[in-house]
Amino acid sequence: MEGVLPPSFPVVSYEAMGKEMGSLFRALKDPEQGVEMVIDNNMLIEQYCPI
Repeated sequence: MEGVLPPSFPVVSYEAMGKEMGSLFRALKDPEQGVEMVIDNNMLIEQYCPI
């Protein structure tokens, strides 16, 4: 996967990302919800890198 770099990121706030993307990144940064999404549900691989 490729990193998203300036000028796209960093963004000044979650709100500046828009409702959908801001909510996603806010959830990923949450200690409980982020672990559930990435580790328990394997979200990044299954939703963003389908085979």
